[in-house]
Amino acid sequence: MNTALILLAAGNSKRFGSKKLLYRIDGKTMLERAVDAAAGSGIPFAVVTQAGETAQTARSLGAEVIINRYPERGISSSLKLGLAHFSDADSFMFMVCDQPYLRPETISELEREFRRSPKGIACLSHGARHGNPVIFDGKYTDELMRLEGDIGGRQIIKNHPEDLITLDVTSIELTDIDLRSDLSAIQTERD
Repeated sequence: MNTALILLAAGNSKRFGSKKLLYRIDGKTMLERAVDAAAGSGIPFAVVTQAGETAQTARSLGAEVIINRYPERGISSSLKLGLAHFSDADSFMFMVCDQPYLRPETISELEREFRRSPKGIACLSHGARHGNPVIFDGKYTDELMRLEGDIGGRQIIKNHPEDLITLDVTSIELTDIDLRSDLSAIQTERD
């Protein structure tokens, strides 16, 4: 049994106002922090991103890169590219690159809990809030491949709540950065 980790990095960061994944937090870019966390988990991974600076940076960090030539088609296009790339995997973990405090140990623990459980979906949680990364058993590949537009795996979780297990983590690990104001919120939480 093998899990493939797909780092989703093809967004345009419109709400952030600049290339969010190249923004530095505590001396490292968000992309570097995500690649480090993925690599530290020991799970085979690749970064799905647009061509350009983000792809070059990911390669310079030693990551395998999958180019999404049509990011305007939404997150579903990145999901499909990752699924096709890792077609021999029996489960797929999807991770966003804007959770700068997600730890490699948490990623590994989520994968271990998924393997121990009879459930087909696993994600992180804090209280009632669910978040990334999310793992889907291969039985959900067809459903994932049918997604269109800016719709990700959350829809599949809604369709199959009985097949979900969660791993509770600190809220800071679940926090993703969409706006610059999110940076100050994270700083407040860390203090």
